[in-house]
Amino acid sequence: MRKWVVLTAVIAVLIVISPANAQDNKFKVYAAFNLVSPSGSEDVTIDSVTDRIEAADEAGWSVGFEWRLGKWAGLEFDYLKSDHDIEFGGETIAGTTMEPLTASFNFHLIHTKIIDFYVGPSISYVMWGDIVDVDGESTSTDSEWAYGAQVGVDFSLIKSLAIVTGLRYQVMDITPGSEDGVGVNPLIAKVGLAFRW
Repeated sequence: MRKWVVLTAVIAVLIVISPANAQDNKFKVYAAFNLVSPSGSEDVTIDSVTDRIEAADEAGWSVGFEWRLGKWAGLEFDYLKSDHDIEFGGETIAGTTMEPLTASFNFHLIHTKIIDFYVGPSISYVMWGDIVDVDGESTSTDSEWAYGAQVGVDFSLIKSLAIVTGLRYQVMDITPGSEDGVGVNPLIAKVGLAFRW
């Protein structure tokens, strides 16, 4: 933990004392395929049956862009959408949609002509769709704030084109109506294509 604090402080100092880096702003725009794997669950009782309720793993898509503040840091913003079955005891009982808008502060620890490796914290405003059960009845949900961290590696194909890959873990709930929130806490993997200039 102490090593990360020291490394973060060193990077921050380099950004502040290096005006040449600050003037070298670069942009990245990307589209990606995502695999969203919720890791949270909760035991609930439905019709006197107690079992685990959770959101299923699903594919999704995202678009985003990053503004490089210099060689060592960047601000990234992205939008993701994925549709999820909600399962009770392994059986699908409903479905919903997850749409987080995320801001991340990336520390670019390795940046060569071929790879760009970065890590950073993230915060999201998560918009959930209505929960629609198998009978077609819907329950409204509350939007939620979520936080997490991500790691990513971009692989350059040519100067302006790259393959983007990454993993993000976020702590988030889904809150149906007046009920208590249920933890979703997804691990999100992405792979896509980026245009950089």
